[in-house]
Formats: sequence, structure tokens, C-alpha cells
Amino acid sequence: GKINKVKLKQLAGGTISKKTKKRITVTDASGKSYVFKISGRRTKVKIAGKKAKTKALKVGMVCDYKYFAVKDLAPRISCK
Repeated sequence: GKINKVKLKQLAGGTISKKTKKRITVTDASGKSYVFKISGRRTKVKIAGKKAKTKALKVGMVCDYKYFAVKDLAPRISCK
């Protein structure tokens, strides 16, 4: 089959308000909450420009997210 290039949605400057092993809850500047799945294998995390593991994500961090849909996987997370 054909591979559909899915355009990732973007959320800039969301603060992690809650984190479990498989998902994070993020609050944007206007106070709206988003839930994203995170995967040790499929989520690429960068913190201050360096590669990191999803374990390194902490509540209170401000990050930019690229995601498929809310409650779905966030394949790219980059934090300050």
C-alpha cells in the first residue's frame, strides 16, 4: 500500500502537567489540556537540543510537541 504522509499537528510551549509511563498531559498557555501518548521507541525527545529518553521528561517542563492527534502518539517532543 501507499504510505500516507500524515501532517503532524504542532503545539508550541506546552507545559507538562502530568506524566505517566505511557502518556503525558500538557497544558498550553491558555490553560487548555492535551493528552499525548509517549513511547520509549517511537517518541523522539530533545532537551536543550540534546537527544533524551522519554524518562527525562518531567512535570513542569515547557516543550514543543508534534503529534498525530490528541490522545494519540507524539513522535517528537523538544524541550528547552
